[in-house]
Amino acid sequence: MLLINFKRSYRFRELRKLRELRELRELGKLRELRKLRELGKLRELRKLRELRELGKLRKLRKLRELRKKK
Repeated sequence: MLLINFKRSYRFRELRKLRELRELRELGKLRELRKLRELGKLRELRKLRELRELGKLRKLRKLRELRKKK
């Protein structure tokens, strides 16, 4: 019960945001994050996070680079 309340709490959401920011920074994604936020594309941010969790981001980047070369 207490855990459920904590997960709904403002503090928990803030901690999660901080953790996600730290992960993005570690991956050198802070600039991308800032651009996305400026454009108000939080939905894309969520997609990026989901893709990263699946380990697909590197593959996508490689595909994009290959497309640019053609």
